[in-house]
Amino acid sequence: MKTVFSILALALTPVVMAGNTTPVTIVESTEAPSKYAWEVAAVYNHALTDINKNFPSPSINTYGLDVTGLYNVKGNHYATLRFSYAFGEECGYELNNFAIMPGYRYVCPVAEKWTAFAGANLGLGISMLDYPGMHGSDYALSSSDDMANIVYSVEVGASYAVTPKLNIVGALMLNGGMSPFGGAAYTAASEEQVSVGVRLGVGGKF
Repeated sequence: MKTVFSILALALTPVVMAGNTTPVTIVESTEAPSKYAWEVAAVYNHALTDINKNFPSPSINTYGLDVTGLYNVKGNHYATLRFSYAFGEECGYELNNFAIMPGYRYVCPVAEKWTAFAGANLGLGISMLDYPGMHGSDYALSSSDDMANIVYSVEVGASYAVTPKLNIVGALMLNGGMSPFGGAAYTAASEEQVSVGVRLGVGGKF
């Protein structure tokens, strides 16, 4: 690099002396790579288990949106924080899931514009289930059940760099939720819920 600068300086010397101007100073860029990144993705989850095994209820597939913030800890290692919302409806049952999950991601560049990644998240979620009444029982004609859950997500995926600041992101996920906060037979989140899903969206760097 010093050799290149020396050649440039020698080449510019006649021009500087002839014009009697101030010598030109060449400075190398010291800008550090961005440590912050973001993703916004549409999500679809296919339920593998019933929402409540202790009471007749359907498996409910969901679709929604998540927003993920990423911080580059060092090299290929990222800390993540994800906010997600999902909605599902089946046989009159309506399910709304909200979650916040910190996590970890490892990234590995595999080509000029392609990067593979794998990660896991663990956090807290809220399941809100509205369901129809069971005729001939002691339950009301309609009711609802809200429950806090411990939720987790494991994913593998890839991103494609459209520009240096914008990526297309896709991932396959295994998700679950279980509640230690209640165990009543008629509770929306009393059993572990497991689903497989896909994420597709965009991401970028700040």
